[in-house]
Amino acid sequence: MIFFIDIETASGHKSIDSLDDTSKEIFFRRYSQDINWENMKDYEARLSMHYDAKAPLIPEFGRIVCITIGYIHKNTLKLKSCFGGSEHKILSEFNDIIAGVKDGNEIVWCGHCIKDFDIPYICKRMVINKLPIPNCLNFSGKKPWEINAIDTADLWKFGSYSKTALETICHVLGIESPKTEMDGSMVSEAFFEKRYKDIAVYCEGDVVATARVAIRLKPEIGEFGKVLSQLEG
Repeated sequence: MIFFIDIETASGHKSIDSLDDTSKEIFFRRYSQDINWENMKDYEARLSMHYDAKAPLIPEFGRIVCITIGYIHKNTLKLKSCFGGSEHKILSEFNDIIAGVKDGNEIVWCGHCIKDFDIPYICKRMVINKLPIPNCLNFSGKKPWEINAIDTADLWKFGSYSKTALETICHVLGIESPKTEMDGSMVSEAFFEKRYKDIAVYCEGDVVATARVAIRLKPEIGEFGKVLSQLEG
């Protein structure tokens, strides 16, 4: 079974001021090197802005606020989103979905940059939340050919080294981009405003776009290719 997947993440705290002193110092030492400090007039404001932008992308300082899974049933793409409430609840619901799949270890994950971002992020946040990592998600120590994942970012490389954003690929392939009403930089703010449903809708749009790109680039997905015309509609 192929599961198309995407996650949305937010910063672990609403602002850097909410971090304890140790966390704040670690964040500064590890990630402030990305800041251009030249001609900076307001140190605290610049660091705060950097935290708001960077923390959601770092599993040690961020949190998962939505996970959407897409799967094919009777040639139709079905979506299931886990969102709202605590991160522990979201991850637990996600684990329950996987546990309910017969032969769950045969799941093939499909997403954009999932090998470098989504899957490792989920695994790390599960450990932090003291939840078990399903075997089908734990790629640690596996050889490349043992990893059951189709990464559209890798497919689009065609042997090159640079990665291309999903939005760009959608644009050049004539596929509707999900990044219209919202993009990743807006998720944290939406989360702390408790706009959970808006985040889920955006995440689901990412999954639909990813499925369309994957089927376009890898038609040998087989019977899943039958849904391409419906996804184009």
